[in-house]
Amino acid sequence: MLPIASALGDEEIKAVTTMLSAMPAPKTKHVTRVDFPGSPGAVLALRGAWERNIPECVVCHGPGGVGVGDHFPPLAGQSAEYLSVQLNAWRDGSRKNDPNELMGHIARSLTDEEVSAVAAYFSSLSE
Repeated sequence: MLPIASALGDEEIKAVTTMLSAMPAPKTKHVTRVDFPGSPGAVLALRGAWERNIPECVVCHGPGGVGVGDHFPPLAGQSAEYLSVQLNAWRDGSRKNDPNELMGHIARSLTDEEVSAVAAYFSSLSE
């Protein structure tokens, strides 16, 4: 994305952001922390793995992973591929724009299977 975004001029950036901000938010299933986590990805998303210092995703990313403000983007409804790529970028250090290295620590603490499971869980919340 960086090469494409870097090639845009100011007016093009404004046009793209205006178009994207006018689009409706994706519809996602309503999920809360009290829901029973029926899969390994749901366990991580809703309960975390505190014995390994991994908080549940929803503690920062909001109920059901719908996002909170500018620093905690929505996870619910994103594609599993996109979420896996982002988690792996945190893991390998190619993404570093998180305050206090929070996501880097969390992502490096996840196994390959857990990355896939939590990504699949959040992508399954699309309606």
